[in-house]
Amino acid sequence: MVIDMSGGKEVLVIGGGASGLMAACAAAEKGASVLLIERNPFCGKKLNITGKGRGNLTNACELDEFLSNVPVNGRFLYRALTDFSPEDAVRFFNSRGVPTKTERGNRVFPVSDRARDLTDCLVRTAKSLGVSIREDTCVRLTVSDGKIIGALLQGDLAYGGVLQQMIARKIDVRKVKKPLFDIDYSDFFHIRDNTYEFYYD
Repeated sequence: MVIDMSGGKEVLVIGGGASGLMAACAAAEKGASVLLIERNPFCGKKLNITGKGRGNLTNACELDEFLSNVPVNGRFLYRALTDFSPEDAVRFFNSRGVPTKTERGNRVFPVSDRARDLTDCLVRTAKSLGVSIREDTCVRLTVSDGKIIGALLQGDLAYGGVLQQMIARKIDVRKVKKPLFDIDYSDFFHIRDNTYEFYYD
């Protein structure tokens, strides 16, 4: 399967942790059709155990102080934290119904002391932006000449089977008018000469 991403219309995010969920939200806000794949039965496995399950979201301090407390090569994070600061992170969750509090050492937690509230907020936000989330699903990427040219999902047998068919039939998705993640088996039921053909309309 060949995926032409030059139009930036379809995005596959692999991993439903905090970064993956935020990336999915950012892509969806830019108008992309986004599918997020998580191999665990639920998103945010590591986020759910931060702060011993209480959800240590960030630290309420100035950027230089924040970076000085990063154990290895904190300056590497400078650009990312300039674009989306710890204060921005707090504002993001507060504005979406997760009030926070600051404790000893400037550590920021949800008022509920439940890390799961952070994950639920990210998942809720992603879904509200139209992100499709498939949990308990693995992905195998097909790489050619250093480029990802295909993805086979395992776990969601129906969709994985659709992708297998597309890869096996060498269907060029640049010619497919239907959004990639909306393709299902019914799209293969165009019969000619006793064989199934992919229906491009």
